[in-house]
Amino acid sequence: MFDYRVKFDQSGKIIYSNAPMIPAQHDQIDRYLPLFYDIEALEDFDLKALRPYECHIGNKKYFFHLDWSFHEIDNMRFYELLIEDRTSSYNRLQKERSKKNTLRLEQDYLIDRLNTEVEEKNEARSDNHELKTILEHTREGIIYQNQMTGEIVKANHKALELFSCQKVEELKSIQHIHFNGNPREEYDPKLFVHLWNKERKREAKEEVIKLNDHAQKEKYFSVRVVEEQALKLESLNIIFVSDITNEYQSKLELKNKNKELLQYIESNVQLEQFAHVASHDLRAPIITIKSFSNLLKEKCADRLNDNESKYLNIIKENADQMFSLVSDLLDYAQINSQKIAFKKTNLQFLLEGVIDSFRSIANQTNVTIEIVNRLPEIVVDDVKLKRVFQNLLSNAIKFADPTKKSFVKIDFAELDDKYEFMICDNGIGMKEGSVDIFQPYTKLNLQTEYEGNGMGLAICKNIIKQHKGEIYYKSTYGEGSRFVFSIPKEL
Repeated sequence: MFDYRVKFDQSGKIIYSNAPMIPAQHDQIDRYLPLFYDIEALEDFDLKALRPYECHIGNKKYFFHLDWSFHEIDNMRFYELLIEDRTSSYNRLQKERSKKNTLRLEQDYLIDRLNTEVEEKNEARSDNHELKTILEHTREGIIYQNQMTGEIVKANHKALELFSCQKVEELKSIQHIHFNGNPREEYDPKLFVHLWNKERKREAKEEVIKLNDHAQKEKYFSVRVVEEQALKLESLNIIFVSDITNEYQSKLELKNKNKELLQYIESNVQLEQFAHVASHDLRAPIITIKSFSNLLKEKCADRLNDNESKYLNIIKENADQMFSLVSDLLDYAQINSQKIAFKKTNLQFLLEGVIDSFRSIANQTNVTIEIVNRLPEIVVDDVKLKRVFQNLLSNAIKFADPTKKSFVKIDFAELDDKYEFMICDNGIGMKEGSVDIFQPYTKLNLQTEYEGNGMGLAICKNIIKQHKGEIYYKSTYGEGSRFVFSIPKEL
């Protein structure tokens, strides 16, 4: 450390200097000490606040402690600046500080690294705990198997439970695996060895196996194997096992039921085809019987006695009844065999045509037919739906109560997803629940005055079913009946 003195006048010119870096050459002091470009400011400035004062003189950096004083001699005013050169000490101090900062940074880095390792270990410990908890509480059995030896290394509690085992050693002893219900003796009998020995691909392989557990109980399992490179020297199979015995047995039962259903459907199709062919072919001989019965009655009526005429009439009546039955059977078979043709149909116009065709018989039986609300225009098979209205109106008129003024009312209601149509009457009614009136050849009234073979409602049900709708009825004996059928808005 060196002390120097520098004197300068009020204009800032140096009049004395023993500092080698500031020669006394009558130069401005702020050339060397840029702080003092304004000399008058020195009186208001605290130089101690600038310790050390760093400045560059020439191409060298200095650190000074400065102090100054004001003097006046023989009317001469000047300033005296005391300079303590602290450059060497401050350079050494800066090096020490830099070294300390470096050490501090290294220490901070090591502390951070240590804290990070501690956090990672804590997280790993937490993850291991969570993984262990998951493994022990999952619904799947998990088994670890050495790929090279096929040996079971470990298994979770669920795996032991699935195979009725208490220890892993018991799990290792299970043999005689049946693969998809068939013995696969070409594979190693050890548990699951064949699953990874069959295909050495790094992908999950899921299969269904059938085997006897440790308690010799037959079970079905869903097995999924995933290869895992646990260590460089050891590869493991992670085997996920689920007991699907109930589901698999239900699947087998469903498969058998579907097979039975297909056989039933095929039988029904064959039966419908037979009914169609049989009813069509039976019409010809029946027509022949009817024709020759009529011809015999016309030609030989005067030569037949009472019994012979009676027998001939019985033949003719039964031929007529057989022809009616066969015709209805043919109609029923054709309803199912004919393709349905949907198109936009004005049901009001269609129903008015049906009512006109029944106008004569309605007047004879004193039955009034009324459309309560105008029917909509919807998408249906107009030919088949016309048949539904015909059959329902025919029944309502046929079973009118002759002891009172009868009526038939047709109405409809628009719901969110469908239209409902109602045909109501105040006829003789019927008792509900005794028989299914929508089955073919079902008749509730056996009196001879009610014609028909009981096929009309069966045909109606099939047509509505083809329209994805439903049909049902409500009836009270002696008060009347109400038939309701629905047609979905979107067919």
